[in-house]
Amino acid sequence: MTPVKISAVIRYRTCSVTRAGIGIPQAILKRAGWVQGRDRIRVGFIEIANCTLLGGPTRDEDAFLLSYANCKQKSGGKIACLSFIRNRLQAVVRLPQMRIRPIFIDHPVWKIALLPGEVEWNISEYSQAGCSMVPREAIGVYELLEKNRNILRIGEGAIAIRINAHLRDGFPSTEPIRQFRYLVLPEKEDCEIMEKVLIAKYELETGSKPSLNEIRS
Repeated sequence: MTPVKISAVIRYRTCSVTRAGIGIPQAILKRAGWVQGRDRIRVGFIEIANCTLLGGPTRDEDAFLLSYANCKQKSGGKIACLSFIRNRLQAVVRLPQMRIRPIFIDHPVWKIALLPGEVEWNISEYSQAGCSMVPREAIGVYELLEKNRNILRIGEGAIAIRINAHLRDGFPSTEPIRQFRYLVLPEKEDCEIMEKVLIAKYELETGSKPSLNEIRS
């Protein structure tokens, strides 16, 4: 058996959220291209999805200075957005949250998404009857699921219209779609961001996109 190589360098790959702020390990800072003590980082929040967004660097006065998590060793990063965490994030998730895998997304403003809590999905049968349960004007993100709730497709937009289009056009899938789940969001921009986050999260966990995301409908 080939020996497992042991490294003297600790490369943490997960973030944390505590009442003191958002902790970002050195390896993630390096990938994001952020520098402690120099860069100011945007922080955003899609509350319905419990999604915290990090972007930057920027000169925006509302952004947060990225400091060292360990000042003595000059390592790791910390964003001390105390008011946001105590007044907004703590209201929807239990803190502290450790070992949060950062989700890198391709977006002009936001670079990393953190999902410290579970998304509270609405679930319906994948049928005309199930689709009729969706509020008519609702926009948001949705996922098509097979019988074991494995995700087959992630999408965004006017939910009822999109699901009806999928039902009408069909998909060449080896696994039949049994359910869909959706999350209603207030703004089109939120929908577009969350679709990117959910697809990137799926890729992070599985190494590929959902099978039906390569098929347009």
